[in-house]
Amino acid sequence: ITTWRLHLWCRHPEWLRTTQEFYNRIAEFYYNLLLDHTDLWELGSQQTLRELEIMSIPGRGGRIPSDPIPWQKVPLYFRRAAANEGIASAKAISAVLPRMRRSAEPRN
Repeated sequence: ITTWRLHLWCRHPEWLRTTQEFYNRIAEFYYNLLLDHTDLWELGSQQTLRELEIMSIPGRGGRIPSDPIPWQKVPLYFRRAAANEGIASAKAISAVLPRMRRSAEPRN
């Protein structure tokens, strides 16, 4: 087995940090939006993404989103990648919460 360790060299490392911070803020926005809408927890990831986009992105026909994303002109694939991370995090929490609550209950 050959393992390669590559170092990313960039003249502007602050660009990478800024991009990561922006990505994290978008993921956090969708994470919080999904936590506020527990009715979406049972949907599949693709349908959840679709519903979150309907709630946060203005439609072509002039549809006004109920929870608009606070940034303008976020690239589509960048936004969807961050949204999918937020969805995965929220679904992981929703799966773990019942077990945590059961384990926190006093045992007789």
